[in-house]
Amino acid sequence: MTTVPPAAARHQARHLLSFYESEEGLVEQVCTFVVAAIRACHLAVVVAGEAHRCAFEQAFRAAGHDVEAALDDGALIVLDAEETLGGFMDAGGPDPRRFDSVIGSIVRSAIAGGRPVSLFGGMVGCLWEAGNVAAAIELEVLWNTLTEGKPLSLLCSYPAMLLDPRADGSWVRRIRRLHSEVVGPVPDDLASFAAPRRPSGTSDTLATFERTFQALEHAPRSARHFVMEVLGDWGGVEAVHNAALVVTELATNAVVHARSSFTLRVMIGDESIRISVQDSDPRPATPTGPSRAEFSGRGLDIVAGIASRWGAEFLDGGKVVWAEIGR
Repeated sequence: MTTVPPAAARHQARHLLSFYESEEGLVEQVCTFVVAAIRACHLAVVVAGEAHRCAFEQAFRAAGHDVEAALDDGALIVLDAEETLGGFMDAGGPDPRRFDSVIGSIVRSAIAGGRPVSLFGGMVGCLWEAGNVAAAIELEVLWNTLTEGKPLSLLCSYPAMLLDPRADGSWVRRIRRLHSEVVGPVPDDLASFAAPRRPSGTSDTLATFERTFQALEHAPRSARHFVMEVLGDWGGVEAVHNAALVVTELATNAVVHARSSFTLRVMIGDESIRISVQDSDPRPATPTGPSRAEFSGRGLDIVAGIASRWGAEFLDGGKVVWAEIGR
């Protein structure tokens, strides 16, 4: 666990969302964000494509800021979005461990030195523009994992022209729910999607979603995408984040340890979300406990730490492992 120095601990985690209708608007957003970070003695990190990086640097200089000095003294880190994505993408989606190694190490190093971090992450916009919407959503979930409990302000910007609520309203709402707040102007046609929205009629109802996955290597990732899609219009930021972690662990246990296909069910109630995974292995699911050093096999310890309660039910020819998290 990362120990946050007192100076950094005063800065609260924020996952900010902005929309931009022009390149000039994006440059203004990012410059304002980065300049404020440097003035507050934060580590400013910019992850952007080549064209945007050049535009940002020109704007910094035009505003009288010494980019080279900020880079030399470590106040500013600039990374290429495509190169950074290449460091942790795997089979079309972000790999959590590689993401933590590439990005998490930068954040932890700054926090250990006593500095909060302000980071502009242009990678989600790159994925969205490339049509890889599922990977953009998954990356947003990883950002929430990284920001949790850390003095990190993260700004994600999306091109408004690509977010058509008439065609992709559920995706836009999903993006909104994965952020703590919206900053800057919101285009009129996106305004109704920019605020959290709870579906009508959920106070007294329970919705159930179900899908079966084969025992393939990519099945846990597919199951995670399914849960994130289901919860896009139902769960808040924390619920989506926790559900993604829980389903990843339960699905991985089914594929890796039970060596079984599995049926995933998501049951949404007024106050809780129940996630269950049914496989064909009758052996009990048992947490390994905190003394085990290996990562493999510790999935149920992670689930137990997230869920309000969890358990297993044994059936003829298999079992169901379930966990409940708050909405």
